[in-house]
Amino acid sequence: MSRSVLFRLGVSLILLFCLMSPVFFMACDDDDDDDATPTPTPTPTPPPALEYAFVTATDYASGSFYTVTLDSPRTVSTYGTSSSISSDPVCFYSDPYVYVVNRFGFDNIQTFDPENDFGLVAEYSVGTGTNPQEIVVISAEKAYVSQLAAASLLIVNPKNGNQLGTIDMSAYADDDGFPEMAMMHYHAASQSLFVAMQRLDTATYMNVPPNYVVVVNTANDSIKNVIELTGLNPFTDFFYRESNDMLYIGNVGVFTLNDGGIELVNPNSMTAQGYCITEEALGGDIIDFVIFSDTLGYAIISDADFITHVVVFDPSTGTRTSVLLSSAGYDLAGIELNKRDEMWVLDRAYTGPAIHVYNAATQELIETLALSTLPPCWMCFIEN
Repeated sequence: MSRSVLFRLGVSLILLFCLMSPVFFMACDDDDDDDATPTPTPTPTPPPALEYAFVTATDYASGSFYTVTLDSPRTVSTYGTSSSISSDPVCFYSDPYVYVVNRFGFDNIQTFDPENDFGLVAEYSVGTGTNPQEIVVISAEKAYVSQLAAASLLIVNPKNGNQLGTIDMSAYADDDGFPEMAMMHYHAASQSLFVAMQRLDTATYMNVPPNYVVVVNTANDSIKNVIELTGLNPFTDFFYRESNDMLYIGNVGVFTLNDGGIELVNPNSMTAQGYCITEEALGGDIIDFVIFSDTLGYAIISDADFITHVVVFDPSTGTRTSVLLSSAGYDLAGIELNKRDEMWVLDRAYTGPAIHVYNAATQELIETLALSTLPPCWMCFIEN
């Protein structure tokens, strides 16, 4: 047998022995691997939740809603038919849900989930014939509902509508027994709920002076204060500016008379501080408004011919500075600011309902979004 064959045979036998011996494995094992700390698998960062505008729509016979993505390119989606929401719908967002208040003749609240393709989560009645106006959610278990045709402020669990109690407001009613509770604002820092009282005489539908904002202590559901407003008919929603910690509300007074204005309410002193601008200066009845800065605000007004306009004004001087947008009729229905410094204007034009998106700082028109079905009537933003 040759030396090379013997050599190969010897090597094979040695390798076979080593492979069968546990000592081999111990000797071949890498001590460094025993001591090394495994590299953890990084947890992926979830993508940010999409941000939307939620827009209710109506032709006063049926109702639906749109959602619009805030990121460009914006996508408009249409949801619902007359069987999903009412023909008198308004909407409010409180994380994580959108609440639709179905007003006159419907008297219920619906909850929609943005994380589940805006699916319906709950629907509950707030009392037949009560005409709810707004829901303000202050926690996952507690919310307040204002109603025009009720003498008490309703307290509910916003998840299921279970009634938790009421707060008697009959002391602030006119002769019909109802104070006509309208829009509300929760001032978290003072645990105060501000409730606007329109005091409408249901026989004449005129406001009975004075009109009030009643302040509720949400810690114990007692009345903290009653603020007498300068004007009548608090018609718009409250607008809160965090930078100066002030509330604003639009008093329309008597329609067509230009006898109202945008009134300031100090939530800390709980006092009305008069108008920052009057309807006379704005040039018409106030429908809605926003205030972007100390010197820049926007309002939708209706003029003597019932034509609607978006006007630009300076709240520090009480003067109107320009007209940004005019419609062909009584078409402009709502105006809102989002966290991106965009101002969105709802246009109910019969020939082409739309949403106009502006840069609130520069007044530049960014985009007009066409709506395919019903004209818009109310809007809220879903933002992170």
